[in-house]
Amino acid sequence: LTTLVQVTANEAKTNTVCASPCDCKERLQKKIRYYDIRIANTRKNFEDNLKQLLKIQVATLSGDKALAKAAVPVIGAAGSILDQCKAKLDDAQNKFDTAGRLAAKVGKTYSIMQHFVKTTSQLKLTAAASGHFKEGAVTQKSLGTVKPSKCEVPSGGEKAAALTAETAATEPELPAFTVKTKMSVKCSNQASAASCHSTQIGNGGFLTLDMQYTTAEVTDTTAAWTTNTHTTSADFGNDVALLDDNITNLNAALRKLKEADPSTSCAAKIADYTSISASGLFKRLAIKTLLKKQDNEKEETSPAETLEKALTTAYGDGGKNFNKVVYETPGNRQTEISDDGKKKTEPLKSVETFTDLADALARVTLKRLAIETDQQASGATTLKGVQGCSDKKGDACTGECEWEKTQETCKPKKNSEGENKVKTGTTNTTGSNSFVINKAPLMLAF
Repeated sequence: LTTLVQVTANEAKTNTVCASPCDCKERLQKKIRYYDIRIANTRKNFEDNLKQLLKIQVATLSGDKALAKAAVPVIGAAGSILDQCKAKLDDAQNKFDTAGRLAAKVGKTYSIMQHFVKTTSQLKLTAAASGHFKEGAVTQKSLGTVKPSKCEVPSGGEKAAALTAETAATEPELPAFTVKTKMSVKCSNQASAASCHSTQIGNGGFLTLDMQYTTAEVTDTTAAWTTNTHTTSADFGNDVALLDDNITNLNAALRKLKEADPSTSCAAKIADYTSISASGLFKRLAIKTLLKKQDNEKEETSPAETLEKALTTAYGDGGKNFNKVVYETPGNRQTEISDDGKKKTEPLKSVETFTDLADALARVTLKRLAIETDQQASGATTLKGVQGCSDKKGDACTGECEWEKTQETCKPKKNSEGENKVKTGTTNTTGSNSFVINKAPLMLAF
């Protein structure tokens, strides 16, 4: 029983070839919808990654030195993940657009085929008393009429066919249906119906020509029309080229679209430690920041344990604390964004639109650029300590910060160590309360 279950589970389901124009129209819609959804999901993953990158930058600009050190490798490596996905996504979208245009043509043709195959028309000529076909002989003249006929519900086989990641790998191509005319001729030598093969047509004798359309083969029986012409028809058919080369081009476009599926290339998430830490740039920047080797351009250390220990210290064993350090804790911090001509604060994790994220990034950058001209002998322009104190509230305003009651804001202490370092120009660390602007690199939007 176990073996049977395992074999059944490992057998990939394969769809059969669609069998009629209506079923193939349904299958074509399934194919297009399948890739449309996959590309849409991939695009969402790309946008989620971009939003996470913006959030990291906002958090880094408003956070402390420890967060900045943990975030720098992530910010650097995020670019390669985004670039790799963007290239695949653009290629897939272009191929989807091409397939979509061809699918629209073929889908319409399938509908037209349905009109034809559901139509039967006739030409009937009835002889006068003299046995001649005179004026008024055409007693039935619907030949060539094609009436609209909508596709009914899909067949049972088509209902069972589903496009999934499993079946898409072996999905058969759409068949190149050829619609054929089926012409059926009968002849009666008199009104009471009798064969024409050996008798002249008499009073009321008639000729009928029935025309149908079919996707099946039509056997030519005209050479065998030697008897019973009133009951046995002489059949022949001709092709009607409706699909032309559109079906060939569509199948080729669908093959290219399947090959261009961006799902795998865009699966990496910058919020996932396994994905981000696999990047060589992540390792290179981790050595620069976590091991304080600013000039490093290598992706490994000697011994290798040196980098591994630094990563464990920053993100936990195997990155188990990565999300908490880089995303969760910073995500709970309040962030300023615009609100109908005013400002409001929300947890960073709740800011989701690109408009609000860009606004938040601009605001936190503006705080970092709050310049005050300090009247010193050197005339140096300094950046006041908005970073360390201004975002603190209540009891959190301690250490080198103090609460300014009149303005109800948290500011650096006038004689704090951080401020003295600014005035003497001896520090440029982003974790201090104030730093010289021309020495502190700012992380701007990717």
